[in-house]
Amino acid sequence: MLRIVLFTWFILCCIAGGIAFSMEELSPSEIEMDSQSRANKEAEFIKYRNLGQYDKAIAILEELIHSFPLVVGYYIDMGDTYLQGLDRPKEAIKYFWKVVELNPDLSYIYAYIALCYERLGELEEAKKFYQKSLEFSTNLYWFSFAKSHLLAIKLAQESFFVTDWYVIGPFSYELERGLDTVYPPEKDVKLDSVYEGDIGLVTWSKIIPSENLGYVNLNSMFSPNDNTIAYALTYAYSAEDRTIEVRIGSDDGVMAWVNGKMVLKREVFRTASLDQNIVRTRFSKGWNMILLKIAETSGSWGFYFRITDMQGFPIEDIVFDTERDEVRAKNVIKDIHARRMLELAGIGLIVVIAGVFISWVFVYLGIRIYQKIETRRMQQRFMLNVSHELKTPLTAMQISVETLQQSRIKDPEKNRRYLNHISGQVSILTQFIENILSFSKIKRGVREYDLKKQDIVEIVKESIAFFSTAYIEKTPNIKSTFGTSPVYVNIDKDAIIHVVLNLLNNAHHYSDKNQPIDVIVRCEPKTRYAVIEVVDRGIGIPRKEIKRIYGEFYRGKRGSGYWSKGSGLGLALTRYLVKAHKGYIEVQSTINKGSRFIVRLPLYEQ
Repeated sequence: MLRIVLFTWFILCCIAGGIAFSMEELSPSEIEMDSQSRANKEAEFIKYRNLGQYDKAIAILEELIHSFPLVVGYYIDMGDTYLQGLDRPKEAIKYFWKVVELNPDLSYIYAYIALCYERLGELEEAKKFYQKSLEFSTNLYWFSFAKSHLLAIKLAQESFFVTDWYVIGPFSYELERGLDTVYPPEKDVKLDSVYEGDIGLVTWSKIIPSENLGYVNLNSMFSPNDNTIAYALTYAYSAEDRTIEVRIGSDDGVMAWVNGKMVLKREVFRTASLDQNIVRTRFSKGWNMILLKIAETSGSWGFYFRITDMQGFPIEDIVFDTERDEVRAKNVIKDIHARRMLELAGIGLIVVIAGVFISWVFVYLGIRIYQKIETRRMQQRFMLNVSHELKTPLTAMQISVETLQQSRIKDPEKNRRYLNHISGQVSILTQFIENILSFSKIKRGVREYDLKKQDIVEIVKESIAFFSTAYIEKTPNIKSTFGTSPVYVNIDKDAIIHVVLNLLNNAHHYSDKNQPIDVIVRCEPKTRYAVIEVVDRGIGIPRKEIKRIYGEFYRGKRGSGYWSKGSGLGLALTRYLVKAHKGYIEVQSTINKGSRFIVRLPLYEQ
């Protein structure tokens, strides 16, 4: 039970931190409880918390807080128990504010406060504190957590989540069997049926959707709400046969069926977040039935659910309706199609008027409008890809850490490889976040440069060494060519390392991993420039795309035709940094043969 183990570890860390925090300021009331009694109380709290006996857990915490009022961890535990266990965010937030009073520098407490406001439906306050958590967070998990919930709130406010459901439960959740226990709702869905539940007879009931809340909170609907299972049912009307993506985030285990076919089964212990599971399936023209089975051990209980196209964008002409009102569904879709036709007609009229009167002005405006629409789409892709780019290495590190924690690997060499893998993933995350932060500083005009006389050869060598550590399992094949003499330039070292790393990452990403990457550093005395070249033998860049590759949020397509992963900021940031050094960058590329990026920086002048 991963979440329980992590929770226990968190409790012990908080206790240890609390002891260190309060050793020098103990008052007489704080020493009324001896160390053994305190340890016993803490163990009892963990036991009752994991069993879902929250009232007893809270009573023990109250005793501990009375005796040790300066221990921050006890207030965090109390707030978490009220929030995740009892679903009482109003009480929880009081304890989190107490933590702020005791230790305002504890950055992740603002994420807890934001989650309380989110559960209360005060989304503007939630966004404010998630943003504050992002600004002060030094922990990648909490950074990802706040970023994911900010995006979820944005999607919820734009009504992109499905909140129209019938639900039924609770049914008993047997940990030994997990989700394998089959209850009547998944055998034959009949809304008028009555079943034997965990505490008696249960029937389907329709939930009242919460305005602007994408999270379906089962904790507030059922009692008991620990070690239980509930089912959720809805129907979707599709205007055509199509392939779609089902995106689910759930507290603990989840199963999903589409039109009676199981498309997802995950036995997990976790806290619900945006798009934790993504599966592709088919919708038929007409009504499609969606059935979810959501399990819960202890703590919070609920889920996020949405449908997107293959690129992760919402699909307008799919209508969700638990009552299967086909007339309404067809009218909604008809209105959507009519609006699209009007939009197209309006654009056509503008084009005609532009051609008759001042065509060149309207053509210019049309290009500007298209660019804004394209930029918005790129920004949407950027938000989705940031979540993915953060989640992928975090998941890889989590798997490696769990493997090491459980002592499955006895071979020291394999242990070293796992640690090297974690180190590599950290390097990838560091470079990814540094790109985003640097780009943000440049756009806000606050990026400062520490220009010094530097040997560009040594800086490039250092960049290559750092880049190779990120791919320790399969080191990139980099061939470097340097002269025998130093090449001095007046530069900011960190900025130029960013430039080289972005070019190496670009070459590595768009190349066959077996092909070498050439890195050349040379001096051009006649032009008074130092030259850095990064050459790959990859897929190349179409001529019509070359002018766009330095655009913000732009990502090229791989040979398969799919958008490549990444933030779309690497080359844009590279160009900004090079121009800041009074240099310039160019590219020479041939389809299916590769690309050569050339950076020229002025030589150091006495």
